[in-house]
Amino acid sequence: MQNVVIIGGTDITPYIVDDTYKMDEEAHYESWQDGNYVEHRVIITSKVKGKFDVVLSEQTITLPQFKALLNDNNGVLTMLVYVTNAGESRAINAYYKLESKKHTPLAGGGYVDVITMEITER
Repeated sequence: MQNVVIIGGTDITPYIVDDTYKMDEEAHYESWQDGNYVEHRVIITSKVKGKFDVVLSEQTITLPQFKALLNDNNGVLTMLVYVTNAGESRAINAYYKLESKKHTPLAGGGYVDVITMEITER
């Protein structure tokens, strides 16, 4: 997998679960209907939006280390992401949301967490 997510100079791509990465550009537009009931659209802007799963553990990166990496600036991150439907990497300012997907305690006292990270460009 190529480098798809870099936060604050740290590449978190190795911690992303294969086949969960979905980051696309989404057009926002104004539309109207003319007298012949034909819809017309004008693209106002495009924003990057998507999500992926991250594996956190003592062998990779712990949840406290990951949260420190996010360096919460009112919930806004500056990050480099690969935008799949545009075929390019982009630096964006984005809001993020973390959601726990799985927590597995290990026999040795450790754990493995899977967190879903949802990104919406500011």
